[in-house]
Amino acid sequence: MKRFFFAVFALAAAACTDHPTGITTKASARYLQTLSLSVAQRVDIRLRGGVEYDSLPSLSSSAVAFVGVDRLTVYTPEGSAGQEQVYHFRAMVPGQTVATIRSVAGTAAIGDTINVQAAVPHGAFAQISVGFFLNTCAVTTRGAGFCWGSNLNGMLGAGAVDSIEQSAKPIYDTPMPVDGALSFAVLSGGSEHTCGVTPGGTAYCWGANFNGQLGNGDTTASPTPVAVTGGLTFNAVSAGVYHTCGLTTGGAIYCWGNNRAGELGNGAVSYVNSSPVLVSGESSFVAIAAGYQYSCGLTTGGAAYCWGDNASGQLGNGNSTSSGVPVPVAGGLNFMALSAGYFHACGLTRDGAAYCWGGNGLGELGNGTTQNSTSPVAVSGGLTFSAISAGELATCGVTTGGAAYCWGYNGYGQLGNAATPLTSAPNPTPLLVSGGLTFATVRTGYLHTCGVTPQGAAYCWGDNSEGELGDGSTTIHPTSVPVFGP
Repeated sequence: MKRFFFAVFALAAAACTDHPTGITTKASARYLQTLSLSVAQRVDIRLRGGVEYDSLPSLSSSAVAFVGVDRLTVYTPEGSAGQEQVYHFRAMVPGQTVATIRSVAGTAAIGDTINVQAAVPHGAFAQISVGFFLNTCAVTTRGAGFCWGSNLNGMLGAGAVDSIEQSAKPIYDTPMPVDGALSFAVLSGGSEHTCGVTPGGTAYCWGANFNGQLGNGDTTASPTPVAVTGGLTFNAVSAGVYHTCGLTTGGAIYCWGNNRAGELGNGAVSYVNSSPVLVSGESSFVAIAAGYQYSCGLTTGGAAYCWGDNASGQLGNGNSTSSGVPVPVAGGLNFMALSAGYFHACGLTRDGAAYCWGGNGLGELGNGTTQNSTSPVAVSGGLTFSAISAGELATCGVTTGGAAYCWGYNGYGQLGNAATPLTSAPNPTPLLVSGGLTFATVRTGYLHTCGVTPQGAAYCWGDNSEGELGDGSTTIHPTSVPVFGP
């Protein structure tokens, strides 16, 4: 076994920063070096040897503090002295302290270990969005945007594009910063595109654009954010499956993209609308939600309106006739929040009662049946909610006490109740998400669900085939796993 002297180079972001800053620390074989890390921050360890290697040093973890090493990748040097071998690992540890990288004193032999100790806080997320495909995005407390999961048509905004035909496409299984150095107040994921609003009210979108859903005046896909045209100032944006809607600071709703079912709300029908069009009628909205070929809005008085496709009753107006202009949701309920899923929608009344309407083949309305409803039905269980999210075939909500409940389809574990084996059987009543976590918000989409705790830690569960859970793997998880921090 050959022996060599080496140095350790650790590249990481300082604690609680949103983007890696390139801070570099060095520790020789005779010195101890500590550095602060954000939870789950990727760290590169480079070992430079003085002779040709015939085996590799190994990494080991602290028995007390270090929870896991993920996806260890080693680039083996070839031949000459001075070449480097690189280890990638991520630390996922609760608590708040520093990471320690140290080597043994003196000259190190091949096979000696570098001990890495880490106990660091989760990255702080302020808002999270689960798209209608295998994608997730979130905004940090400092306004940085991150996305992970499928990058089909560039919908992660990271400057690269994956096509569905690629046989060896990269996996984005941890948060990737959205390109462009923009700050965001909110992000919203659609099916193959994503949109966000800056603190100044400018809307940006990226990803697929074949229906004009980016709103930038053309139909060319973009892997980086492009500004929505029209000079409008937005408070919020909601990316649907093939269209997008935005709420202006003046309370008007504008939509763009696909309009074949009237989901843009301007009374017309068309396939491509690459610039925002004003939704007809009501002009005093405070919230917007876009689903699959339909949209909903909430007025200042708490009335809900929906427009577009209504084949499953998702407009909630008591019939199944589609409408190209807003129609009031039946029942005279006073809502404080709305969420539009694929074929169903849900709302929260001001006293925290949850109501849903539309498609219910797998129990996504939560009323104990699997019958569609063209008007709002109360979610069973007598729970009082503070947040609700309608996905493709499931719905989730957070109670006023911070507990998360989900109902509907659980074939990929997106209900988060640790069910085994996973089946396609309906779950028409709320099930408690396991793990005992307290959530501030929760979002469900295609086949997975994510939530953010009051402390800003993000957790996800369900399908993970494209890394959309953000835990550094592509393993399905029927229970919550922490998202690697930014």
